[in-house]
Amino acid sequence: MEKTRISWDFWVTFPNETIKISYGNVGSVSYDFVCDVGGEYTLHFANVGPSEDVLVSLNYDVGHYILGIPQTLFLTITIAVVCVFAIAVFVLTGKR
Repeated sequence: MEKTRISWDFWVTFPNETIKISYGNVGSVSYDFVCDVGGEYTLHFANVGPSEDVLVSLNYDVGHYILGIPQTLFLTITIAVVCVFAIAVFVLTGKR
């Protein structure tokens, strides 16, 4: 009896139609990339061979950066600096 090859292939196509990452015969994969070109990024999944259903889940996170710093960290630093400045002004104007 011939064995059927089961394959779950995954790849990412960038807007300029290039394949930036390709995984063959994967069960689970984690991949990070930066969308630095405007356009449509396409995630592909190929289920070749098996007769049973396959569950595919996609988890993603969108990160925003300000001056090269993650947005949350930038805002936290900004709030801390403003608070320290406000306390310094309060202390300096209160001592007379």
